[in-house]
Amino acid sequence: MKKRAKLTCAHLLTKEIIPWLEECFDFESVGCMAGKDELIKVLDGVSLLIMGGAEFIDEEIDDAYPNMKYIFIGIEAATSFAPSVWKKIVSEGRILVTGGGQEAVAQTTFLQLTFENPRRIQAEMVQNFMVPPSREEILGGQTLVVYGAGGIGARVLELCKEAFGQVFYTGRREKPELSARGFKFLPVPEAFEKADALSVHLELNPETEGIITADLLGLLTGQAFLLNNARAGLIPRNALAEFLFREARSQKMYTDRIPRKVMFDHYYVEGKQFTDLKKANGGSLRSIIKDFSPQFFEYTGHTAAFGRISQEEYSANLRQIIEAQKLA
Repeated sequence: MKKRAKLTCAHLLTKEIIPWLEECFDFESVGCMAGKDELIKVLDGVSLLIMGGAEFIDEEIDDAYPNMKYIFIGIEAATSFAPSVWKKIVSEGRILVTGGGQEAVAQTTFLQLTFENPRRIQAEMVQNFMVPPSREEILGGQTLVVYGAGGIGARVLELCKEAFGQVFYTGRREKPELSARGFKFLPVPEAFEKADALSVHLELNPETEGIITADLLGLLTGQAFLLNNARAGLIPRNALAEFLFREARSQKMYTDRIPRKVMFDHYYVEGKQFTDLKKANGGSLRSIIKDFSPQFFEYTGHTAAFGRISQEEYSANLRQIIEAQKLA
């Protein structure tokens, strides 16, 4: 007899994986289940839940289904569970995480750096009745700095090296393997001073939380493009607010200047808090961040999570987990 499994995040997987899941399980794809009552009803009789980040599992749900196993599509699994539940299911081995999505983040970052970054310069120049240079000319005159050259950051360096005039990386220390590939290291303050475009790819942990301070942000050049496709907590919210306030004030004083721009794909609230805020504001992400002017700040909302590259990676990892753990 097949085990019962349900999927709440079909949009994160390829269509090809669904028939395979149907062969393995008594299976149903039910769509996102953000409401507790709805989720409790859906889980009745189910032994495996394949989930994304929309659901929130609290003590009541876990008490109702103490043997439930979870596969989380992505990497930020802890945000979908109450802290006490997370600790419990980890200790009991009931949560498995696909990881993945790194290549999609790198490709999305490349597109944002080489399209959104020069496009906002061109748009501002047109608005001021100036003839803008081409995208290639803008990028050729820019210095790109990647802050955090781990797996994703190193891939961004490789993707962007031919597009920008200069490409550097920064972080705690120089990496010999990157230096051997021709990428030059800069100390953090110098990197912020030089950067026309700065792409952040640090992991968020106690050591890096709040590491990008208001003082560092103040070092960015006058037209800088700051892209954070990592976690929002790397930049304290008050530091970002101060930076954007100063940018707005400068723009009022010098209307013909090209403003600096900040782009995040993750915001300061997440999990149940984010879902509740979104509901309270009529489903509008813009209303959640209404204190940040869209002229200087843009929240893209995990843009890389919905691409074909991520879907293929998540699907392959999901299949591997199910087969390796003999969950079917």
